Amino acid sequence: MSLFVFWRESMKMMKGLLLVAAVCSPLAAWGGCDWPRINEDFHQVMARDQAGRNELERQTTEAMAGGHPLDAARAAAIWERQNRDDAANRRWLDELVARCGWPQTPNVEKPVLEVVWLVLQHADQESIEYRLKYLPYLQQSVARGDLPAKRLAMYEDRVQLQQGKPQRYGSQAIQVDGGVSLQMPVEDPEHLDERRKALGLQPICEYLQHFVPMMGPVRYPPCVTSPQPQRS
Repeated sequence: MSLFVFWRESMKMMKGLLLVAAVCSPLAAWGGCDWPRINEDFHQVMARDQAGRNELERQTTEAMAGGHPLDAARAAAIWERQNRDDAANRRWLDELVARCGWPQTPNVEKPVLEVVWLVLQHADQESIEYRLKYLPYLQQSVARGDLPAKRLAMYEDRVQLQQGKPQRYGSQAIQVDGGVSLQMPVEDPEHLDERRKALGLQPICEYLQHFVPMMGPVRYPPCVTSPQPQRS
C-alpha cells in the first residue's frame, strides 16, 4: 500500500522550490545534461506519480465517508493508468542516470531527490534486482545529505518485504479486516519505535493513524491493546 501522507508532504516540498515547469522534450534528444531543464522536468514526473494516487485517495475517502466500498472497476481503471505513468517515470529516470549519472546537489534541488525516491519507491511492478540496483544510489544521497534517512528506511522496508524478509522500520502499511495494520513480517517489533525514533520518525501507532481515513481503524495489535492518540 502506497503512503499518501508522504505523497502530500513531498508535493508541498516541490511547490515554490523548483522552477515553473516547461514543456518536456525527451532526454535522448538533448545534446548534453542540461540540469536546469532536468530540474524543471521533475515537475511533470511528480505530476504523473501523483495523479492516480491522489484520485484514488479522494475516491476511497469519499466512499468510506458514505459507508460503502470503492467501486472495484473504477479503482482498477485508476491503477491501470497510474501503472502506465509509473512505468514512464521509471524509463525517464533510467535514461537520465544512464546519460547523466545519479542526480545530486548542486546540479539539482533537494526536492528533486524526493521525486526520484518516489519514482523508485513506487516501482512495485519491477523485479527485486531493479530495486537493488538503485539502493546504493539512495544510500549515497543520504550520506551526502541530499535525502532524509527516513526515505531510505522506507525504501529498504520495501526491498526487505519484496525479498520475503521482515521490514525494519514499519513504514509499509496494508489493509487487514477492514482496517490498517503493518505489512508482515516486522523485525523485532518490541523495539520498532526505538528504531523509528532514531530516524526522527513518529511512534508507529501515531503513524498508522494517518491511514485511518483511507483504510479504516488501526488493526495492528500493539496499537489496539495500547491507548491510541486522539485525532483532532
